[in-house]
Amino acid sequence: MTTASGTRRIPFPRQEVWRALTAPLAYCPVCDVSYVFSETVEEDGAERIGRGTRFVCVGGRLEGAPPPPGAVRGQVVDYQARRRIGTRLERPHETWHTVFELTDSGRDATDVAVTVTHEPTGGSRLVRALLRRSLEKMLWRTVDAELAKLPDHVRQVNEDPLLPSAIDDGPDGPVLHLRGEVTTEVVRRIERAGDLAELGVVAVDVAQVTFIEATAFRGLLRWARAVSRDDRPAVVRGENPYFDEMLGVVGLRDAFHRERHADDLPSPGGAAS
Repeated sequence: MTTASGTRRIPFPRQEVWRALTAPLAYCPVCDVSYVFSETVEEDGAERIGRGTRFVCVGGRLEGAPPPPGAVRGQVVDYQARRRIGTRLERPHETWHTVFELTDSGRDATDVAVTVTHEPTGGSRLVRALLRRSLEKMLWRTVDAELAKLPDHVRQVNEDPLLPSAIDDGPDGPVLHLRGEVTTEVVRRIERAGDLAELGVVAVDVAQVTFIEATAFRGLLRWARAVSRDDRPAVVRGENPYFDEMLGVVGLRDAFHRERHADDLPSPGGAAS
């Protein structure tokens, strides 16, 4: 068994760091890794990973596809709310344990300690002995990388552009502007702020969407069905070939009325006389 540890002070309060470490992101652009979680817990009104949560992780984007055979599997095995979280990753002939511990450092900073442990579960003892020095260096690089990336993890989770304030007044009514990475959890947070149909949302603007999880369409489909019951179209605005492709992938092209250009918008005075 080989272990390496490191500590770094980062300029974010502990609650924000904790949110970053426990957010069940389908895709993390900081690490370029996709995740599939078996179950989550609710904490402070938001979906989080917790003790016992199992997951599969794959490099790159899954784009709604299932994880490939042989993907790395993991589980949260150490958990103390807002203080400590540890995971175990299982790979052929080896197990990796990573533990994050958080300590307040004033009101707006947090000391983060990371411990990474490698445990061989098979293979030749002689080979392991010969590679031990290289393994130790890799562990130290892993610890340094985890600490270096943590501020970006915190920013991507806590500077979420898809807050209720993204619902702006348009010329024909409230418009929900989706931007960046759109996951199921992001859509749920928007819905918790209020039912989109009851808020009078007349359109969803997708021009700035860079990624959307396939399951995130469920929330948009609920809104589309609600407005259709009032004999109104579920308008989706903004030029975005990627979003249009995803509509086809999930089979929802007919569920929404697409407006791609400004010319598609109705004139303020309605139909021309």
